[in-house]
Order: sequence, then C-alpha cells, then structure tokens
Amino acid sequence: MLKSVIIATCIGVLGGLWVALVNGSIELFQNYVDGAWRYQIGVNSAAEILVGAVIGVLAGANIRLALPRERADWFVSGGLIGAAVGVILALAQVALVVLAALLQEYDIDYEFLLKRFSGIIAASGLVGSITGLLFMGRSLGAPLPGAIVGAVIGVAFVLPGIIATALHISTSLESALSVADFILVFIIPHLVSLFVGAVSGAIVPAVISSRTPTLNTDTLISAGVILGAVVAVITSSLSFHYVILGLESPDSSFSPAIYAFRILVGLLFGSAAGLGAAYLGRRFVSPEAQSG
Repeated sequence: MLKSVIIATCIGVLGGLWVALVNGSIELFQNYVDGAWRYQIGVNSAAEILVGAVIGVLAGANIRLALPRERADWFVSGGLIGAAVGVILALAQVALVVLAALLQEYDIDYEFLLKRFSGIIAASGLVGSITGLLFMGRSLGAPLPGAIVGAVIGVAFVLPGIIATALHISTSLESALSVADFILVFIIPHLVSLFVGAVSGAIVPAVISSRTPTLNTDTLISAGVILGAVVAVITSSLSFHYVILGLESPDSSFSPAIYAFRILVGLLFGSAAGLGAAYLGRRFVSPEAQSG
C-alpha cells in the first residue's frame, strides 16, 4: 500500500502545484532587490497543493485496498514510468529554452516554465498510472498498444498547456477569442505532436515484428516504443520548431506546410530513435531473454 500511496501523493502534489501556479496562488515574479532584478516566490495560498496531497493519499490507499496486488503494482510502475517520461519531456524543453536564449533574443519567463514543467510531469505521472492500471503488463509488441502509449505521451505533453490557456482565456475579461479561434490557434497545432506520438508508437513494434521476429523481448520493444514516442513528440512540438526554424512565434498561424514538416520530422526522428534503442538494446540482452 505504501508505494501506491507515495506515487499517488506525489502526482497529487505536482498537480496541485500546477493548479496553484495557473490560479496565481503561487507566483514567481521579478523584484528589484539591491540594485538588480531578482526572481522571488510569492505564496498566496497552498490550498491546492494540500488538496492534491490529500486526494493522492486517499486514491493510493483505495487503489491498493480495492484492487488486486498485481493491478496496484502496475499502477505504481505506470506512475513511475510516466513520471520519468515527464522528466525527459521537461528536460528537453529546458534544452530548447537554453538554445533559444543562445541563438536569438529570448526573454525567459521562469513562472511559465515552472508551470509548464510541473504540468507535464504531473500529467505524465497521472496518465502513466492510469495506463498501467488499464494495460496491466500487456505487451507493446503490436502496433495498436504502441499507438495508444504514443498517444498517451502526446496527451501528457500538450494537455497542460491547452488547459492552462483555456483557463486563462475563460477568466480574462480582455479576451474576445471565439471557440473556433481557440481551436484553430491553440488546439489544432498541438494535435500534431499527439498524432506523431501515436504513429511513431505504432511504427516501432510493426517494423520490429516484420523485420526481426526473433527480437520479441517485451522490455526492448516497450523501451523502443516509449523512447520513440518521446522523441517524436519533442521534435514535432511547436517549441522545437520555434527554436530550430526561428519562427516568429511558437503559436504561429495555421500553415499546412509547417504542419506537414513537423509531422515528417517527428516521424523520422521518433521512429529512428525507437528502432535504434530496440536494436541497440539487443546487444545487451542474452539470447535466452530474446527468445522468451
């Protein structure tokens, strides 16, 4: 029970932190101190974090008590894998921010980044734990499960930003953005990453099963699917192309050519990374493990 409680509590705390940042209960702002601009943290309320922690404790305890041990263990494993994926996605965003600061004039907004990172990690842990409960150890050696996992990774990456934007627009008196404009500007561009993650997750097991039928180790295929989907999502994201291509805005207007380019780049890099990880891992796995 303790492991499921800890995982669920950590997810709840991260989710509560993200909600607090979105609501302005916790603020990271610049202040002029001792002749220099410095970032400071203002905590107006920690209620969201406490609520998230309580929900996490209750959810973790109930999952362990209400479900068989094996299913609860897969909840823990899914949460850990999801959180690890979230950390990788966040670190990739850190690298992109560093590149943007080096390659062009870029004003780093640390509050936005903290909001973004906490949201990605919390969403990744949450959807990972839910996926672990639903899949319960099923093999990713077929295209459909791989596509589902890839889509889940894409959802974890884009969902926090979409929700935060929607909440900001709904509470802003100055915003006159229509629902159609919101879908066109803020949702459709992000769906590219979700689509590419799903397709990359399907390509990796399909190619492995057709080209190398002896490489049927679930761990290698699962690692290839997850890594491939993560790379595909990152390299097809708006922020990646904002830095690499030098677009005027990460939320650039609708452009079929840019969408097609993002899909192509994401699929190429994601599939190459996933297949490369699976085949490279074969060198470190015994023949007995590969055949079973």
